[in-house]
Amino acid sequence: MTADHSITYKMSLGIGITQEEGQPWSEQRRFFLHTAKNLGFGKLEFEEKIHDELKSLLGELRDSNSKPVNIHLLLSYAYNNIISDVLFNKKFDRNHTFARNVSNMKEIVQIFTGVRHMLIGFPFDFIVSFPGQRRYRKGRDAIRKFTDSVVDELTKNFDPHHVNNYVDAYLQHKNELEKKGKPSSFDEARLKANALNLFFEGTESTGSTTTSLLLELSKHPDVQKKIQEELDTVVGRERLPSWIDRPNLPYLDATIQELYRVAALFLVTTMYSNFKETTIEGYRIPKRSCIVSNLYSINFDPKLYPNPKKFDPKRFLNAEGKRIKHEGPFPFGLGKRSCIGESLAQMEVFLVISSVLQSFSIPYATEFESFRVIPRD
Repeated sequence: MTADHSITYKMSLGIGITQEEGQPWSEQRRFFLHTAKNLGFGKLEFEEKIHDELKSLLGELRDSNSKPVNIHLLLSYAYNNIISDVLFNKKFDRNHTFARNVSNMKEIVQIFTGVRHMLIGFPFDFIVSFPGQRRYRKGRDAIRKFTDSVVDELTKNFDPHHVNNYVDAYLQHKNELEKKGKPSSFDEARLKANALNLFFEGTESTGSTTTSLLLELSKHPDVQKKIQEELDTVVGRERLPSWIDRPNLPYLDATIQELYRVAALFLVTTMYSNFKETTIEGYRIPKRSCIVSNLYSINFDPKLYPNPKKFDPKRFLNAEGKRIKHEGPFPFGLGKRSCIGESLAQMEVFLVISSVLQSFSIPYATEFESFRVIPRD
């Protein structure tokens, strides 16, 4: 369950795949995961689409000639085209409207969360008097207008014999349920809300997360060098890294886990709520309480991670240098309400970091606007 009136709740006015609870949430989430799986979401066949965006990203980094670039913007362009392919089977040119949407997404997050995204799940009413409300509504409405227009176009041209994206699959399923006279949560309003939720999360959340990880990685040139040596041995430089390389790149994989731990954007999860009163370790939790998980306390718990302030990828490796299983970290949330796109996001982050380090080294950077890369010899 979600708690009403969180910031993300207000994004789509309380409906949509990331905002609802109960049966509507269960139906919508299950359908998206089923459809995404059929579209290759998070699987190797989808990797080619990620590689296409990676080639553009790497080309722009090469063209920067080691000058600072806005890495967050470049990543957002790439991730937006990937999620747009899943949702709409479309890619968008970097024209004024598209660039403005990316900018609006970034601005919405900054208005409410600051650099560390600390307030992402806080009650909207608590911060309604904060500066930026007008900009938030303007940005939100612009993004909604854009996604609504794409859904309207796909609805108008819907062909049940050619279903190749989430919107088409949703329309097909909705029509089938209506023909059978079955009551359900599938309707036009939820379709548009889902498209808005997923379009936003698939672009901004993943883009901001990857940016934070790369900035943290820039502080550790020795770690970069070890990853590059591993990549040269396992992958070489003639092809891009693949998701299937992951088991053979334990140090890279361990580093990404350590980056998730120390550079997590979300210090707490979004707010949840409980249908029934319960008791946890002697504490009474009344019905409909606002509940958050303190991810920061987990990530820096010395019982889980000895010397937690130290950046040490080896904590995720055994004595032979193989990856060990660890309960955390939890970069995409906890439980049934964790990020619905986690499988895709994990693949995207792995492929971006491995591909960037295969070709470049990253000098120290403190802000995403000052991010730059140096081509490897």
